[in-house]
Amino acid sequence: MTKKPKKPANQKGPAKSEKAPVAADVKSPAVDESYLLELSEKTTSEDVPAIVDQLLANRGKNLVIEAGKVKRIDTPFIEVMVATSKLWLSDGKSIEIANVTEAFESCLELLGISLSKLEVREQTQ
Repeated sequence: MTKKPKKPANQKGPAKSEKAPVAADVKSPAVDESYLLELSEKTTSEDVPAIVDQLLANRGKNLVIEAGKVKRIDTPFIEVMVATSKLWLSDGKSIEIANVTEAFESCLELLGISLSKLEVREQTQ
């Protein structure tokens, strides 16, 4: 058994025979990721199962919904978005709906839902 050399009380850093930690030994904080969900011109109940799968696979990330192409959305899709908004809110993550078209907004209005009901701001602690 070999003895490690003693470090004098006033010496800073590791003793000569000790290895100093390298940058790879230090864990960096996780980078906050966002997931981009791009909606097609017609986002309907036929698209809902695939959208739900994508959303669940990216749970825990902030969500950006690109709605710039939307000409038509239907009730089942909007129901998924309301549920998603509640889920993301409970997770403390944000949802932003970008480039909202008039068609997107008018479909929401027909059901009495405002855009603010779907968007969620990230909670800071």
